[in-house]
Amino acid sequence: MLREGNRGYETVLVTEESDPYVDRWWPPGHVIGWEHTFVHENYEFLSAVAEGESFEPSFADGYEVQRVLAAIERADERGERVPVE
Repeated sequence: MLREGNRGYETVLVTEESDPYVDRWWPPGHVIGWEHTFVHENYEFLSAVAEGESFEPSFADGYEVQRVLAAIERADERGERVPVE
């Protein structure tokens, strides 16, 4: 649903049969909340730690995303294209 004054969609349905966590929640098509994402993230992170494996996204991945988001914010403020620094 797109509301006036907002950019993008506010509701994203992520309980299709292809979702990797659908068998952990209620039947496909039912909405799960924002907080369930944190349950999934913690499960993946703690499982990787317990198994001695690396976790993705990594800190480096997060840093690169933040660089892009900072450039988007600068572009929005200036109203023009800016380089990703």
